[in-house]
Amino acid sequence: MCPAFGLGEGTARNDCKAWEESGDKAAVGKTMTIADGGYPGTGLVMPHRRRAGEGLPEWMQEHNRSHRQVRAASSAPSCA
Repeated sequence: MCPAFGLGEGTARNDCKAWEESGDKAAVGKTMTIADGGYPGTGLVMPHRRRAGEGLPEWMQEHNRSHRQVRAASSAPSCA
């Protein structure tokens, strides 16, 4: 795993637009990329969200646990 962090736009920009306009989308190409919940419709792997008034099935909760662990690990020193 090699985490990648974009420099960001430096403004209050919609995450989905910033993802594309910053060049981050082009930089990762077709590599599977995980993100937080701010990137719907971008093709990035995001945590499952529950619908109002409903809970998540156990398998979705397990995916979310795995997602959190990978995101936490990405704060470790980056790849060389």
